[in-house]
Amino acid sequence: MIIFIQARYNSSRLPGKVLKNIKGRPILIWLIENLLNSKIVLPIVVLTSDKETDDPIVSFCKKRNIKYFRGDLCDVSSRFLKASIHYNQTHFVRLSADSPLFDPCILKEALSIANKNPNYDLITNVQKRTFPKGQSVEIVRFKALERLIKDGLTTYEKEHVTAGFYNRKKEYLIYNFVSNNTNYKDVQLSVDTKEDFLVIKSIFQEVLNTNKEVIVGWEEMSYIYNRIKKISN
Repeated sequence: MIIFIQARYNSSRLPGKVLKNIKGRPILIWLIENLLNSKIVLPIVVLTSDKETDDPIVSFCKKRNIKYFRGDLCDVSSRFLKASIHYNQTHFVRLSADSPLFDPCILKEALSIANKNPNYDLITNVQKRTFPKGQSVEIVRFKALERLIKDGLTTYEKEHVTAGFYNRKKEYLIYNFVSNNTNYKDVQLSVDTKEDFLVIKSIFQEVLNTNKEVIVGWEEMSYIYNRIKKISN
């Protein structure tokens, strides 16, 4: 098992967002640090494109000794497939680089399910959303992705790696785990726009200890988010 963090620099709504600084660290590093501090012992690789626009991400990874893999900009499914082959993996975790407040406890839950059920093609918490955005995780079986790509994907499905599974849910073994607390399913804990970025920066003011470690879980983060949004409105 390996963790692939999907990253691109040239975001249309907020260019360069994955390297924007919050409390002295880029968004991408916050995600990686959260994973490392959780004691989840899995290799971490940043998956970006082979286009010049993503050179800043590669340069950043090189400086920080972070593993990276480059592939097609638009055919992200093939990028994940080739990375799985390169690292000789039967399963991979897919996370998004725009999620600096991702709670590793959610990943631990997904990994527990995967360890007990290695034949699942896709383990996810987004098919039926009960967790906030920015707390999404998917574990994909390599053989299933290989089969999916061979069957033929639309342009949209190539760009959105797991969309092909969701569009063919009767053909694949998919397990969607849910939260008992659905009050925060519409909360935005990922960074998509400048407004998101400013709110996330405010949340960071409250969730770090003196060692700059995130010390609260996704539910408390969501509560803080709602409070900040209520004040700003």
